Amino acid sequence: MSIEADEETSNYKVYAFKRTLELKIDEFIKIENLNKDDIDVYFYYGDMPNNICKLRSEGKTSFYSKNYVWFEIDNVASYYICNGNKVIVEPCKEANNIIVNVFLMCSCLGFIMLQRDKVAIHGGTIVVNDKAVILTGDRGAGKSTFFTYGKCVWAFTEGEWGNIFKGMLDNRWVDADTAETLGIPANENPNASYPRLSYQGDNASNNNYRNSTFWLKNGRYLRLKTIDVGYTLPKSIVTKMHFNNIRIFSVGLNLLPWSSFKTWDPEMGDPRGESYPLTKSITMGISVNL
Repeated sequence: MSIEADEETSNYKVYAFKRTLELKIDEFIKIENLNKDDIDVYFYYGDMPNNICKLRSEGKTSFYSKNYVWFEIDNVASYYICNGNKVIVEPCKEANNIIVNVFLMCSCLGFIMLQRDKVAIHGGTIVVNDKAVILTGDRGAGKSTFFTYGKCVWAFTEGEWGNIFKGMLDNRWVDADTAETLGIPANENPNASYPRLSYQGDNASNNNYRNSTFWLKNGRYLRLKTIDVGYTLPKSIVTKMHFNNIRIFSVGLNLLPWSSFKTWDPEMGDPRGESYPLTKSITMGISVNL
C-alpha cells in the first residue's frame, strides 16, 4: 500500500500496498522513486473535516460507517479514515509521536483494509519459498501492545475522579514526606513500578501524566477458553433404567487466563480498563434420551 502526504513525504510498502506519509515510521518498509499513480493510500497531518467538527461539538469522540471512520484518543490524536485511500491525523498538543504512530499502524491500517474490502487476519506467519502459513484461530490466545491511560490509571486527570485500579497502586513511588503524612511506608525506589500519585490540577505538563512508552503494556495472553467434560453411562446401566442414553456433562468458558498484565483482562485490548470484562461461566447438565 502506498501513502503520500502534503509536505515532505516518504513512501512505504505495507500489506502489499504502497503508501506515502509525512510521518516517519521505521516499522514500515521504505521504497524509493514511487510514482503518484502507484500510490494506494495517502497519510498526512491535518485538521478534521467539517462533519467531524460537528460531531465533536455534540460531545462525540468516534463515528463509524462503511466509507469513513473517525475516532479520538485522549491526549494523543484524532484519526479520520476515508474511502480506503486517505488518513488524516490531527495530533494533540505535546502528544508523543510514538503513541500517535501506534494507533496509525494498528487501528488505522485495520480500517483501511476493511474499507478496501480486504481481509485483515491477526496471526503469526511462517514463510518458506515465498509461500506462507498463517497461524490463527478463535480467541483464547493473542499478542498485542496497548497504552494505558485515563482516569482509572491516572488519578484526577479527568475531573475529581480519584479512584484508580488497585494494580496501579502496587509498588508506587512514595516520598518520605508523603509517607509520614499518610502513615504508610516510604518507597523511594527509582525502579518503582509506577510514579507517585499526585493531583494534576492546572499543571498539564506534570511528568507523572506525560504520554510515553512507560505506559505501553505487553498484552500477550493465553486463556483456557472452553473446556467440555462429559461422561456417558454404560449401556448396561442405561438399559436397566429403560433409557437409550444418559450423559452427564460440564462446560466451562473463560476459566483461566495467563498474562504478565494483571490489572485488567488483556483480551479486551482496552487502554482504559473501563470495558466490561469477559465473564467466567460453568454449566452443568444431564442429557437423557428415551
